[in-house]
Amino acid sequence: MVTRTTNNTMTLDDAHDIFGHLNHQELKNMLKNISDIELCDNSKEVQSCTTCIKGKLTGANIPKESTSKKTEIGELIHSDVWGPAQIKSYQNYSYL
Repeated sequence: MVTRTTNNTMTLDDAHDIFGHLNHQELKNMLKNISDIELCDNSKEVQSCTTCIKGKLTGANIPKESTSKKTEIGELIHSDVWGPAQIKSYQNYSYL
């Protein structure tokens, strides 16, 4: 959940979520150069981010060789299908 105090002010945790889960120090450095956004850093300790923790977990290994041998072009198709996102972006945009 994004908690904005004014149109141009956001908390460090909200900026972390909005700007792709960058670490807090890099966010502070980046936002110093953006005059339209003021960072309201009222938290003295870094909040743990569930998304970042899950992203660092390991998953199953991807096999080095395919187990399905095909002889014709188009016989086996790999596709990455995703969307639309259930959560709206910072400015209420939808990602498809």
